[in-house]
Amino acid sequence: MQKSQNGMTLIELVITVTIISILAVVAVPSYMQHMKRSHRTDAMAALMRLAAEQEKYYFQNSRYATLAELGNPETENEWYTLAVTTNDANTFTATATAATGGPQIDDKPCRTFQITAAGIKTATDYSGADATDCWR
Repeated sequence: MQKSQNGMTLIELVITVTIISILAVVAVPSYMQHMKRSHRTDAMAALMRLAAEQEKYYFQNSRYATLAELGNPETENEWYTLAVTTNDANTFTATATAATGGPQIDDKPCRTFQITAAGIKTATDYSGADATDCWR
């Protein structure tokens, strides 16, 4: 009479661990890229809110505000730092740059986002090259 086998063999265990390892090697980098792309919305949403605040301020004061005059707004998750690099009676340029030490600093293709008073949206990568596709 044959004895029934309980459990699994070492070969079956090694094959299972190998398959899981291969899946992890493929899936983890893809997941990390997806997370970086999804975190970009933190910058885009903050810049859109800042642009709306600038227009409201302009309507009331006939000029655009500094960041301090707007109450030093921040991005929701603080993955980016906001700045108003240009502001006067006619125009403004607001910038969101990946915060040093934050998770988005590793997002080299889309490091900095900008919006102007005319609604022009631009982005640059870590080297300063144009990366306008980041707004999509």
